[in-house]
Amino acid sequence: MPFNYEYDRRIRAGFIGCGKHAFQSILPSLQYAPVELVAVCDLIAERAQFCARQFGALNWYTDYHAMLAGEELDAVFVVLNHDGTGRPQYAPVAIDVLRAGRHVWIEKPPASTLAEVEQMRAARDAARCFVQVGFKKPFYPAIQHAKDLMTQPEFGVPTSAYVHYAVGLPPAAGRPHSRQMMQFLQIGCHPLSTMQFLLGAPRTLYFADEARRGSSLGVFTFANGSIGCLHQAAGKGEHAPWDRVEVNGEGASLVVENGIDLTYYPAGAPRSRETFVSDDAAAPRRWQPDFSHGRLANKGLFLLGYAPEIIAFAESVLRDTPPATATLEDARDVIRMYLGYTQPAGQVIEL
Repeated sequence: MPFNYEYDRRIRAGFIGCGKHAFQSILPSLQYAPVELVAVCDLIAERAQFCARQFGALNWYTDYHAMLAGEELDAVFVVLNHDGTGRPQYAPVAIDVLRAGRHVWIEKPPASTLAEVEQMRAARDAARCFVQVGFKKPFYPAIQHAKDLMTQPEFGVPTSAYVHYAVGLPPAAGRPHSRQMMQFLQIGCHPLSTMQFLLGAPRTLYFADEARRGSSLGVFTFANGSIGCLHQAAGKGEHAPWDRVEVNGEGASLVVENGIDLTYYPAGAPRSRETFVSDDAAAPRRWQPDFSHGRLANKGLFLLGYAPEIIAFAESVLRDTPPATATLEDARDVIRMYLGYTQPAGQVIEL
């Protein structure tokens, strides 16, 4: 994989929002992508100036309209905080960037309503530009390879899935659009985007929840005929692993533990009664990072999907090909799933 300076061509990019998350995870990922960072923008001048110096941007701004007007850019990355009510602020900024004729990458969650997603889709289509959303989970190497394994003929079609994640659902009185629900959206979009990436478009949701910590169990049906269970385990131990993913096909299955440990159980004959050792052809296969070497594959920027998602977006702009993952259509599905949880529990909810 080439580093930033080794690419023959790079996109000219601006960056809006230089807060802690951008500084920690998104801006450092640019060093592995075909991106020339032309300018950064933040409401706080000192922060914009520091990030420009730290990450090699030529110019800095405190008004993104001025940046769009003053710089020749192919694309813009947008990483914002929430508004006073906790809602994402991406839709109006992304629409301004699109109307200026630039492709745009926005961090998650992209919106809290379907109307905002549709407004961005309309602006994208009118501008004939690309939009990619920062759903990092589908870009985890373990989740990417799990998706590849699911396409193997022996796996068959996905029949069921189980996703476990440590996130709490606010009490019913705190729904549908309280600040607490916005916090649920911030974290909950990770397991929701994982399930959407693996199983596709959702159709219905039925969920039950408990009031002490906000844990919930949700059962989704999907357009492809599969079903999925989302266990939002808000009451688990603080130091226990946060997430687990299991997908079952037609005789084969896979499990991703803690985001990095992937085990595949291929189809094969049942074990004999005499031994627990299976036939070698049907033996489980396991993939884990090797932390004894200083490799890119061991870096959190790669294990957590940040660098892969930035690389994918930049390369889609270079190829003039729309992103294949974390599109606004995928975002629409994720927001539909989230909005299901704003409804009363204990009923089948059409998504």
